[in-house]
Amino acid sequence: MKRIIAVLLAVMMILLAGCGKKADVPDEPIVSDEPVLGEITDEVIIMEGFEEPVRYQKISNIGGVASIKYDVDNFSYFYDAEDETVYIQAIGNEHCFMTVRCLREIGVSDRVDEIKTQLADTDCVVTDNGDSIELIDGTVASFFWCDHNPNQGEDSFMTCYYFVPYDSGCFEIMFTHPGTSEYAEGAGSRLVNMVRTFRFE
Repeated sequence: MKRIIAVLLAVMMILLAGCGKKADVPDEPIVSDEPVLGEITDEVIIMEGFEEPVRYQKISNIGGVASIKYDVDNFSYFYDAEDETVYIQAIGNEHCFMTVRCLREIGVSDRVDEIKTQLADTDCVVTDNGDSIELIDGTVASFFWCDHNPNQGEDSFMTCYYFVPYDSGCFEIMFTHPGTSEYAEGAGSRLVNMVRTFRFE
């Protein structure tokens, strides 16, 4: 019996020693698809024709290739990993926000048609003049907007869609805010300034 116990103890010691050894795993870098926050910088934007200081924080690695900056004093940021979508939310107003996402399998024209089809049965008025804006790196983004519940005061709101071609798909930047002139001139202007900071890295 003592001999059996001794053998069992010897086996256990060998097993425990093996557990203490580190597996030979190659040192490969961990690659994350999630956006990365950079430092906060002091910059100047144009609001209603006047210069205004703003503190921007850069969100990098969007879709693995792009970045955008957001106003940290007036907006908050979070990332939805399931939808692979960046959300930039106005502080204190859940109805004023921006989303940024990379649509890898659908081009700009197809995505525009898809959105307009979804809006066709709603009460919104779509305005698409083939407009575009130049972004910080010279990239051109096309855009259109739509008014929901127009002329209904606080119940109305505006949504703008911006599209930047990328590979076989596109980046879609969307923002929405209440339709009053106060928001259009305030938060709306801040949102457009943030859109302009989008760039490929």
